[in-house]
Formats: sequence, structure tokens, C-alpha cells
Amino acid sequence: MRALMWDVLSSMTKLGGIAWFNIDKTFAKMAIQMNHVEMQMSLHDPQNLDVLQFCRHLRILELYTNAICDSEMFGEDGMEVIPHTVGDSTKFILLFWVEAYLQKIQIPTQMSLSIFNFAVFLFCHEELAITEEKVRKHIGEVMLDTAFTVLEEASESDLRGEVGQLFSDILERLAELEVLNERVPLFLMKYLDKIRCAEDYEGWKGRVIDCKCCIMDLRGRVDWYSVKTLKESRQLLPKFTDPEQHELGQLFTIFDKLPRVN
Repeated sequence: MRALMWDVLSSMTKLGGIAWFNIDKTFAKMAIQMNHVEMQMSLHDPQNLDVLQFCRHLRILELYTNAICDSEMFGEDGMEVIPHTVGDSTKFILLFWVEAYLQKIQIPTQMSLSIFNFAVFLFCHEELAITEEKVRKHIGEVMLDTAFTVLEEASESDLRGEVGQLFSDILERLAELEVLNERVPLFLMKYLDKIRCAEDYEGWKGRVIDCKCCIMDLRGRVDWYSVKTLKESRQLLPKFTDPEQHELGQLFTIFDKLPRVN
């Protein structure tokens, strides 16, 4: 019965938008608080995670989060509990994701990808600041590792749509992550290899420029590469055509000038 109720709630919100909660604001407050509890229950046992339940409640959280970003409907007196609870839910999810990564707990791919999408959304909205210190310190590593999985599984249509936009958002704001790991050069090359199927040549050259801009934003930092990953990224060059390798030349010129600190 609980699952059915949440499915109905999710469907109504998808069809009518979050604004339908204005009809009964008391219910709007109750629903997000109940959603928070349901989400905690779905993640209570890392060895027996309820993926369907979690994804259902994450979708509802996303709807509330979008409403907070796009309107002031929850900013009035008496409605403060809604953004407060959204913040608590967000903190709980991201902390779970980071802890699972640090403790090397394998979580289901569907769940990890859903959290990844949500994390990128939060990351790209300045009004939704990530305040938990442990999350800020490690989320860059978790996002990068998950990004490799997303790239491997993405289809051409995925890359032409939402997933492609997701990676554009990541490249644009990668430098804002407090801590990265040495796999960024590999990520950039694997991204440029994969995105070719979804772009014509001119469009792909634009993605190369995006990667160069991303690297320029990382100037002065040494946490995003190593001698090993720079070498491994160069070993991927034969996968590209001669004209493509020519376009990538400027990228590797930048790589070659980086201080060799590790």
C-alpha cells in the first residue's frame, strides 16, 4: 500500500507539477517529511538495499528540489520545513554515497547512477550548496569514478540527450570540486572517444575545446593528474583518426607542460 501511494503521488506530481501541493500545503509538508523517512529506510542496510524504493523517493526529492530552485512557493511563512527537509535528505543521500565509496561497499549500478545524476544537478545549482565537509572533500572522487561507468553504458541517443548535457555540465564546473583524483586526463580522453558517436566532426571539435577550457580552469592544481595517468591517456590516442589526433595535439601540449609532481 505504501509503495502504491508513493507511485500515485509521483505520477500526479509528474503530470501536474509540484505546484499542485499548493492545494493542500499541510500535505506538502507531510509528504516531504515522510519521503525523507522512506529514503532512510531504503538505505538502512547497505547489504540489502531497496533500489526501487530508493529511486522512487529520490524522484520525489528531485521534484521538490526543482521547485525550490525554480520558484518561491516554499519560501513563505510556515513552509520552511520543506527546504529544511530537502536539505536533510540531500545531505543523507550524498553522505551515504561517499561513505559507501570510502568503505568500498558496492552499491547497485542503477542506484549509483541515480545519485550521480542528482549530485550533478546539485553541483550545477549554486543555490544548493553542499555543506557537509566529508562530502565536499570526497564527492569529486566519487563523481569521477561513477562518470566512467556512465560513459561505458551510455548509448548514442543518451549522449545526444540528457547524458551528454550531464557531461557538459561536469566539464564546465569540474574545477569547483574541492578535491579531484588523478584520473581526470583519462576521463577526458574516454569522454572524447565516446562522444564521437553522437557528434559530427565540428561538434566533436567543440567538445575538445570544452576539455581544454576545463584543463585551463584547473591551472595551479596538481590533484587531478599523475605521471601515470598522463601516460595512459596518451596511449589512447591511436583510437582516434589522424585529423582527430591533430585536434587533440593542443590538449597534449598542455599535458606535457604540467609540473611532474607525482
